[in-house]
Amino acid sequence: MMKYTTKELTRIQGTHDPYNCEIISCDVCARFWSYARELRQQSSEEIKTGRKGKLNEKQQALKVLSKIKFTNVSDLISKHSVALRTAIKVGCSIREIAFELDCRDSQVAKALDSLKLKPKTKAQLKLEKYRKQLKAMV
Repeated sequence: MMKYTTKELTRIQGTHDPYNCEIISCDVCARFWSYARELRQQSSEEIKTGRKGKLNEKQQALKVLSKIKFTNVSDLISKHSVALRTAIKVGCSIREIAFELDCRDSQVAKALDSLKLKPKTKAQLKLEKYRKQLKAMV
């Protein structure tokens, strides 16, 4: 069985941006997304077999998003707004959400704008982590 890695996924991507590619039948995008699908499948199998530890909140939110079949932005807003809100609340980036939904970053950004949500910055995420640590100490 082949071991899929994010390093290899990055090598396939190169300087090309498959998240925002406008070419309909792009070879690089096709290879990238097929490899990404296999990598995601491998990851879910590792979780099922227990080779990884307990999922944290962010991983749980991404797992829920990966089960959603993306068709268009309006369906995403109307049917899956709770999943989007949860993903943003736990600190998922637009890129991570788009990767799990197999769609473009701009489509996720449009959905978040209409829901009036903004992804958290790295500084905000660090502060939240620090606050949790302080609460645990107290």
